[in-house]
Amino acid sequence: MALDVARRLRASLSGGFLAENEGHLDALDLTARPALLQGALVHDARVAALCLFHGVRVLWSADRDFSRFPDLIVVNPLPKG
Repeated sequence: MALDVARRLRASLSGGFLAENEGHLDALDLTARPALLQGALVHDARVAALCLFHGVRVLWSADRDFSRFPDLIVVNPLPKG
């Protein structure tokens, strides 16, 4: 089951998971409002805001929508081809 995999992954990590803490909504506002996002793109803004709020500056993702957030460096880990 996927939750079992997530639990094993969490147990193996030394750093942990990013969480929505106090101040996260302010980070989301700073991330989403300038990009004039709505609908499903708000979820991408949520992920970007979580990264930036916790000091993560590089996100590995094949999702090109993250290019909307200039403060986040996005690296596509998939080979081009």
